[in-house]
Amino acid sequence: MLKRADSAILRDSANMKDEDNPTIEFPATVLDRDNQPLASGQARLYTRHNCGTFWPQVPKDVHSLPNYATMLRSSTGSLYEIRNLKVCPHHHPEIVNHCEFDYAPVE
Repeated sequence: MLKRADSAILRDSANMKDEDNPTIEFPATVLDRDNQPLASGQARLYTRHNCGTFWPQVPKDVHSLPNYATMLRSSTGSLYEIRNLKVCPHHHPEIVNHCEFDYAPVE
């Protein structure tokens, strides 16, 4: 059961406009330190906080990523260094396995 403060936070988050919490979503590939592909899927970057989420096309691939992933390459070729990548520990029945991470653009 949600506490009153928790429900207020959720309500406020749901009412945030995109300009308050801008995101970028795109097809992407996670790479290892040798720039070899580990998994392809969909990425969402939360630009205000330099963190993101990655959903691999093959959900079981998610478990090998924390040990080897170092970069994220967008479908347009942009590169992002991945830090602190972890498999999301929460169970979301409506969402397939995914990873969360911090990132920095590579220039």
